Amino acid sequence: MIRFHHNTCRPTNCKREASHEIQKKYPAFFRHAAGTQTIKETETVKEVHETQKRSPEETLISGGEASGVRQYVGLRGHIKEVRQDAALISSDTDDFPGVFWVTGVHELAVEEELKGGTSVFVLMEDTGEKEGDGIRRFRGEQLTALPDEDETARHDILLTSPPPMTLTDLLSSVYHPFEISAGSYSWTMEEDGEGKGVIACGPAPTDETVIKSAARLKLPTYNRMDDVIYSLSCAALPDTLTVRQWDSSAAGDPEAQEESIAILYYYIPIVSLEKGKIYEFTAEWKKTNLEKKGFCGNAGYVLVTE
Repeated sequence: MIRFHHNTCRPTNCKREASHEIQKKYPAFFRHAAGTQTIKETETVKEVHETQKRSPEETLISGGEASGVRQYVGLRGHIKEVRQDAALISSDTDDFPGVFWVTGVHELAVEEELKGGTSVFVLMEDTGEKEGDGIRRFRGEQLTALPDEDETARHDILLTSPPPMTLTDLLSSVYHPFEISAGSYSWTMEEDGEGKGVIACGPAPTDETVIKSAARLKLPTYNRMDDVIYSLSCAALPDTLTVRQWDSSAAGDPEAQEESIAILYYYIPIVSLEKGKIYEFTAEWKKTNLEKKGFCGNAGYVLVTE
């Protein structure tokens, strides 16, 4: 579950209870492994190649909170120890390695989940700070216990273009999927042993032309909830997912800075959406899997909420 809570109170008992209820109702959503690389918005072939060379550290804006952009990293790891309200978590993701102190864990998980050796998905906000021992400190936003072994969903499907993303309101009693098509993308498909690619370039997500043609979703109102929980699915799960969020007032300004950025190295296909926002979901299907899957690429999906 990806949550972007701005100007909301902590402690987060309601958040934790909602998280546990969703996990009980939709346990399969929490059993998808993911890849290890992030692709940013693509505008040219050169930009694609340059982006693929960037490290995870370079994808995040320097300075953490000081930059004015709330920056999150989501990954699979395991708890090494817990001290007071902070957990020392060791990453199990090759492209975002290391150990991190994550604060606020008792607000995010029940006591039995906070044991040494427990495998977890952690969504954590970069504070740009370090503890006295030199280890980077993050603020916990979500902590979810995971199975010891990945139960990865595999799809034997050959995609000739980026698949649409489907959003489904998990709290609604009526199944009403909402589909988003890719805007800008770079896609390669293996054919007769050769890779054949196509690129669709486009302006920034907040550009006026993009906003006019973007998918628009009117969010329902639920009691005591500032945001709405949706599942995010597609025909073949991406290896990584980057979620960017702007306020709707940024529409028409291609240089507008994001309110928040979340880079997921472990795929948890549940998002929390707020009204009056612009979202870009950037998905990547890794090039290293081209021979195995028969396709690779990255695609950006723009959504405006009302």
